[in-house]
Amino acid sequence: MAYLDQTTPEFAVISWLVDLPATQIDVTADFGAGPATFSTTIPAGQYWGFNTNAAGVDLSVPPGEESLMGALAAAVQFLLTDPGSFNIPGAVITPVRLWRETLGVRRLATRFDASGVGGLLAPGINITFPLGNELFFGEKPGGSITISNLTFQGFNDINNAGYYAPYNLTILDTRNFNNTVYSAESISGNRTEVVSWGNEKEGRVLTFPFVYAAYVYDYRRSLPVFSNVALTDVDDPNNLLQRVREAAVGGGQNFIFRVFQDNAEYSESYLIQQDRLDNLDGYLEDVSGNGQLFSVSIPFRTINKVGAL
Repeated sequence: MAYLDQTTPEFAVISWLVDLPATQIDVTADFGAGPATFSTTIPAGQYWGFNTNAAGVDLSVPPGEESLMGALAAAVQFLLTDPGSFNIPGAVITPVRLWRETLGVRRLATRFDASGVGGLLAPGINITFPLGNELFFGEKPGGSITISNLTFQGFNDINNAGYYAPYNLTILDTRNFNNTVYSAESISGNRTEVVSWGNEKEGRVLTFPFVYAAYVYDYRRSLPVFSNVALTDVDDPNNLLQRVREAAVGGGQNFIFRVFQDNAEYSESYLIQQDRLDNLDGYLEDVSGNGQLFSVSIPFRTINKVGAL
């Protein structure tokens, strides 16, 4: 069981369910008979933006636990093993989460590892999204993911949808605990009673002390003068504080966030504070004085913990 001081900057990762439309993928590969392309569709549904097991692998099963990247890996693996497609029974595609920096862009990337594919030839396994929805999976419009025939590894280019992780070396984790309690005593004072409704409730405030504006606002992310210093991509609409508030507002009744402090360790939490639902101002303190760096505080009501403190 890990504390945040042991897992930063990779964690905390705040994840939520994303409503994904049915999404077609095309997979092109050459296994010795020349390049071939086969297609499948990832079903429409709700998928977690981030949901890993203890090994850092994004989940594709069971139902209700699937992540976006786990579902994508499962779809690619289906085409590789399907007798009517590539027909390679031993093929396995594993989506591993890790922080990395490529071409000046830092992100929580997914690395797709391929095994059991035998004599794969150039150009590797190429995954494209011919009918759109690629931004859900961390790809630019028209982009693709290539699992190299040399390394059997492939990376997504930008942040996928459904999570927030602003890459801070220091994170403040402040908690308070309360009960709904009624106490009474008799007039004489010789009889008292305390009644408690429900379990103890935990309030948790995560504070990221120094967050670039490009991790807060869409309009800052899209401007190179703000995005370049944060090592983000101007075309990337994901991993923004704006997306957290939108998820809380648009999620309906009992919308649950998962606040990960390590792989497979998270608390299920609500975001219910009215000022945070109305706008972004309640989350932010401008620590730079000119709108470039913010202290971001996100208050949660914890309802359940899975392997987490």
